[in-house]
Amino acid sequence: EAIYLQLQSPQIGCLTTPPERETKGESLAPGGEVFRAMRYEWQRLTSRNSFFLLMLLPFFVAIWDVRARFVLAQATAAKIAAEDLASTTDVTAFEGFAWGLRTSLLLASLIFCGLASQSLAGELDRGTLRNAFLRPVRRSRLVLGKILTLLLCSLSVYALLMAVVLGLSAYYFDFTALVEILPNGDKYPLTDMATLKDALSSALISGLFPMLTYTLIGFAAGAIARGSTVALALAVGSVLSFDPLRSVFSSAEQKWLPATHLPSKIGDTSFLRVYEDLVTGVSNVSESISQVYLTPWCILSILVALVVLSRRDVR
Repeated sequence: EAIYLQLQSPQIGCLTTPPERETKGESLAPGGEVFRAMRYEWQRLTSRNSFFLLMLLPFFVAIWDVRARFVLAQATAAKIAAEDLASTTDVTAFEGFAWGLRTSLLLASLIFCGLASQSLAGELDRGTLRNAFLRPVRRSRLVLGKILTLLLCSLSVYALLMAVVLGLSAYYFDFTALVEILPNGDKYPLTDMATLKDALSSALISGLFPMLTYTLIGFAAGAIARGSTVALALAVGSVLSFDPLRSVFSSAEQKWLPATHLPSKIGDTSFLRVYEDLVTGVSNVSESISQVYLTPWCILSILVALVVLSRRDVR
């Protein structure tokens, strides 16, 4: 500024040395970079109505699935009353909770994976990423702010989805012990209430870490790709390919694949499947797989995004 003002004066040839900053080594960017980056990312996400429509989609699927289980239970009860069916396992709200998350949890994870892929690639495609980098925020802080915003959005949607599915399950069914309804109307106990409650407590948080992992993988894909379409294809294609790849690896190697920890139509091994077997009276319930195997994916995704964006030319 001092040089510019000096050039505007009549004495163009007499340039004075611009004043030094009061504190040497002081950062040019003001404090709170990460929080300002988070606010910027939140405003960018919520500026379009499509964001809220995408967020509502898993809830519609969850409502449909819980309602479908209720209709199926009513049809089974009618068969029992007509003596067309000898006996059946009673449907509880614990099972309704599992049905509500069968598809909605995977759908929500894929949505956030695709949404995260547009955080950087989408801005680069529209030419707004350069404007973001010109702000007084270092690139690493901007990346961290975007990541934290996406993770908080994922966490919020996940918590709300759990609450909605629990509420629907309680509305259509009862949280009771699991019993087998015999032909004479008697009830044979299968699983006690305490065991079901413990399983439900674990099921409530079982899908959170995999969902956050999918979000981070999508963000890393968006950092690598230069176009929004390529980033979306790379992110969603990568996580979808994990599912069929499980057939190639051994059971020990499958633990490292993110798809192993989410509901699947191909050999479901997630904890939610273990939970569903337990609450429906399956005798030989398999053991759940530890989610610690997802940690390298999260760390690698963050590092890839930081390294790539530190060198990315956004001109």
